[in-house]
Amino acid sequence: MSGVNQPRSATRGFTLLEVVLVMGLVAAFAALLWRGGNPPTENLAIESAQVMLAGTIGQARRQALLSGQRARLVVQVDTAPAEASRFRRQLSVQVEDAPNVWRTTSAIVLPDGVYVLPPRGRAELGLLAEADVWPTSSLLANAAVMTTVVGAGQVRGENCAFATTGSTGDNGEVWIALGRPRVAEEVKEGESPVEILNHSAVRGLRVNAYGLVTFLDYDVP
Repeated sequence: MSGVNQPRSATRGFTLLEVVLVMGLVAAFAALLWRGGNPPTENLAIESAQVMLAGTIGQARRQALLSGQRARLVVQVDTAPAEASRFRRQLSVQVEDAPNVWRTTSAIVLPDGVYVLPPRGRAELGLLAEADVWPTSSLLANAAVMTTVVGAGQVRGENCAFATTGSTGDNGEVWIALGRPRVAEEVKEGESPVEILNHSAVRGLRVNAYGLVTFLDYDVP
């Protein structure tokens, strides 16, 4: 009937441009997950661990600023068989209640298969593939200390301390990489219970003298 508006359909199709844009986003996301040729679950694990590590460093810095006490990040590096599941995966935050008396305030464990790389010259036997070049965690103290961590009692740990101003006193880096447990029967006393093999699955953080964090990817040499 003339002069009467016909009802419009409530639905419409997608334009070619919209379809192309959606396909592009899906492809970009898939490429991100498969970056470096690693399975998506592995990339998600190490990128989640990178965020967890940054958060723990930030928490240690805040503890120092808010409490007026020194605080530190501790990476568990005890090779004892009972500690194998936490080796280079457990991160603890501690505050110094008195000179050289540290109290653990929190602890987390990185996702399965992700480990903190050691400082230069501190790699446990069997940890890194021979003849490979790996980045070193220069932010962590070279000397492992005996420390009390949640659920583990006295264990060995590498640490990074924050002054009451929230500063570390120097620039440094912490690196994480994908690895796998070694066969328990093949691990000798004092050796690493895990091995790290994949150069293309390494992420890191740079921490400046003020305790602020920058995310890093590792360029394979």
